[in-house]
Amino acid sequence: MKEAVRLGSWPLRDVLAEWGGMPEAPGMFAISWLDLRRLPVRIDATRLDAQYVGATIDTDGVMLWFILDEAGLHLRCRYPDTLAARESVGGWLDAVVRELQTRAR
Repeated sequence: MKEAVRLGSWPLRDVLAEWGGMPEAPGMFAISWLDLRRLPVRIDATRLDAQYVGATIDTDGVMLWFILDEAGLHLRCRYPDTLAARESVGGWLDAVVRELQTRAR
């Protein structure tokens, strides 16, 4: 655990510098999926009050993370603090959640 914390504490910008730095493409839309149930170890994310940490990045696009664990499916989102994003992304996320809940039933 100490080694993971030490490695995870390294600035991501420094790690990616050799490959051109942090990707900051205009209008970038990214989706990631993480299934914690498939890890070689079991983590009780609910009991541990697990936090998901992401790198700081300036973006004008939307980034989504779907995380699946024993408690269910969790959705994280990062989007720019603009009027257009504030007016549209929240409603769109609500629609995604409603659709997933409908399909799960």
